[in-house]
Amino acid sequence: MNTVPTVYLYKVGDKRYGFRGVTDIWDAVNSQMVHTETQQYETTLQFSALATQNPSTPTQYTASDILNAIAYILQSSATVAALEAQGVGVERITDVRNPYFSDDRDRFEASPSFDVTLCHKQVIVTTAPILQTTEIQIATV
Repeated sequence: MNTVPTVYLYKVGDKRYGFRGVTDIWDAVNSQMVHTETQQYETTLQFSALATQNPSTPTQYTASDILNAIAYILQSSATVAALEAQGVGVERITDVRNPYFSDDRDRFEASPSFDVTLCHKQVIVTTAPILQTTEIQIATV
């Protein structure tokens, strides 16, 4: 049972977007091949909140109020700029859903949630050292 308003964050999933990019570049300084694979991803996160309502405190924020504030913060210019500086883009923020359920005290309680989809790249870099050449001779005995 929540005694204070609580926000939960869940990772819903990852979606690979487009084709994998592959590049191979020879690093002459270190004498090795640099192999880079790049994949675009869309990662969806879900925010939900619970905040018990009490008729004696009508000015208390509802769970939906809290999530609307978080959605606003996520789409603010400052947050978008901070995420873009890290190579992450905010693709979309859904509307706040507000379904109700019967809690452990048999009261109807709201369980609002919304999803945010972020775009980012996965970059995997591997290297292969220079090959040693070997000369083989076949001789008769």
